[in-house]
Amino acid sequence: MRVPRLLRPVLSATAAGAFSSAAVLFAGALSAGWPPAGSSSAAAVLLTGAGAPSGRVVLLGVDGLEWSDITAQTMPTLATLSGQGALASLVTRTAGDTTCAADGWLTLGAGVRSTGGRVPSTPPGADPLSTVPRPGCTSLPTTPSTRGPYTIPGYSSYQAANVSTGAAANLGALAAPLRQAGGCVAASGAGAMLAAADAHGRVADYLGPVGALGAADLDACALTLIDLGGYLTEVPSTDTRYPPPVSRAAVFSAIDARIAALVPKLPTDSALVVAGLDDADPTRPRLHALLVTGRGADGSAFTPGLRLSADSTRTDGLVQNVDLTPSLLHWIGLSDKQMSAADQRPFAGARITLGTPAPEGDGAAVLSAVGTDRANIVYQDTNGAFVRWMACAVLILALVASGVFAVVGIWLRDGRVRRLLLLTLAATATVLGAVIPVSFLVGLDDWSAAANPTQRLYGLIAVLAVLLGLLVHAVCRFGRLRDRPLASAGILALLTLAVITGDVSSGSRLQRQTPFGFSFIGGERFFGVGDQAIGVYCAAAVIGTFFAAGLVLADRGFALLTMGLLGLLATVVCGLPFWGDRPRGVIALVCGFALLARQTARQRLTWRGLLIVLVVTCAVGWAADGAGFLLAETALLLAVPLCISACGLGLLRRRSDDATDDTSDDATSDPSTGAATAAPDEARSVS
Repeated sequence: MRVPRLLRPVLSATAAGAFSSAAVLFAGALSAGWPPAGSSSAAAVLLTGAGAPSGRVVLLGVDGLEWSDITAQTMPTLATLSGQGALASLVTRTAGDTTCAADGWLTLGAGVRSTGGRVPSTPPGADPLSTVPRPGCTSLPTTPSTRGPYTIPGYSSYQAANVSTGAAANLGALAAPLRQAGGCVAASGAGAMLAAADAHGRVADYLGPVGALGAADLDACALTLIDLGGYLTEVPSTDTRYPPPVSRAAVFSAIDARIAALVPKLPTDSALVVAGLDDADPTRPRLHALLVTGRGADGSAFTPGLRLSADSTRTDGLVQNVDLTPSLLHWIGLSDKQMSAADQRPFAGARITLGTPAPEGDGAAVLSAVGTDRANIVYQDTNGAFVRWMACAVLILALVASGVFAVVGIWLRDGRVRRLLLLTLAATATVLGAVIPVSFLVGLDDWSAAANPTQRLYGLIAVLAVLLGLLVHAVCRFGRLRDRPLASAGILALLTLAVITGDVSSGSRLQRQTPFGFSFIGGERFFGVGDQAIGVYCAAAVIGTFFAAGLVLADRGFALLTMGLLGLLATVVCGLPFWGDRPRGVIALVCGFALLARQTARQRLTWRGLLIVLVVTCAVGWAADGAGFLLAETALLLAVPLCISACGLGLLRRRSDDATDDTSDDATSDPSTGAATAAPDEARSVS
């Protein structure tokens, strides 16, 4: 397709103008605080009621409770309740990497990620004289011997622990709106006291031990918090609320018996919330169980068979612990105005609502939640090793490629051996480059449901990468693509760009718990372009656009239009809050595409120019993005194999051209003709 000469300036200006306008619009929108699609204020139903809350909500907190613990044999009561209400996996990330009991309850009471602090701890069975203590969980407060109002001793220590996190001012945010509206929060158990306390550590109504609770106690306040204990692998020596170490199943079986005794005592038309608020093992964070039955005063009916959802995660069946705080207040009947009147600081979470139906069948919903947790465990245990393996493989490939290029360029004269070496190197590099797009595509498979999810995940990646890499390499050895050394790299880059673009525009499903994606357990990102995927995305966008523009470089106007459209698409998808949600990644892409546009306008798309664009993109991303190191690292993991593949094929083509020139008739006597035909060949050789 050739563009008329008169239209070329118009197309060039259109492409450049569109790209520049997009960058300006993004900068203005982001600096103005463009509200994300996940804003709870946009989706919340504004209630207009005033006065004391009329609803009743009872929350049962269980330390370390996961969906895999809820079976008909171990916890029959909870297994039955799971079929009578809505459920979700709960992200319990707090101010630290792991969540202790005090962290989980303080986060519930503050509505933001909080911590109870850490104390030096020695692993069980270790010699305290020869073992370096590690940070351990802080003990929960001592419970009073009498019922009624109570002030937690030493509450200031919890406030001091949260000064550095910024959460100190938010402690007591759950109790404040209730107290101002004329209601109260009742508590039973040490952890529940922390969540029910106000900013000064005062608990309005302590109900006593769990075993002594009656129906009147559960109806005394609009919100009742009960700490049932749970299973912890490390318990501070001063914490006496836990029995000596026993089996996990025995602990949760005893807790299920307590739940069975409490269920008949629940107030009429109340909501029951069962949540695992902290990690059983402080060194291995997990997703935990969240189950809600009954109905709330705001009209929420927790229909059986539905998943819970929240705008903070944009994922059905997944909510955060910080989502519980505003949701509990809504379910007891408080309005947004009542909550904001007590404290102008917004909650970090969003309101929990009903999402899509869970899988049908006896226990299918619980099994689905268990699969989500298994996928996160695989990611947590293997992702770091996988990225290191990729980095080592790329480094080895680069060293081998340097040796092959030196041998081919200096010593090796046998054409067949030379051709075999270069083709093998290019094919190997193409297969390694195919690992990254395939690592996203395996998200289409339900690999977490397999008997051995780790083997299935990485087995699929290995097989599909080999098949895709060899297929792309073979396709590029035929037809018009044969004369374009960058064809394999360009096709894989465009495929990677298309996969990530399609993924972020449809909910980022392919990035969940997959290599170069993100994990729910970390609680850092649940949608958009992940910290590792942003580097891959930038490299794929630059290489893919370089290749696409080079295909039509003979027509400068059309090449600029191609570059402008691809650049605009990549930048829009990366920066929009409801898609990529990576505004700092936009800065790196704008710089990279600006350099590409300059080279395209001069019709000088060269290898040196591509390397300069990649280096500048990574450097700007490193400086602008909070995860800049990951951006640069993962960009190289994709860019290096693709560039080695293209260099190998380019050297092979050049050697073939040299051999052809040596045996062909050298009778082109008109120097001007040779000069006229050399420039297009040079321009096409890089693409």
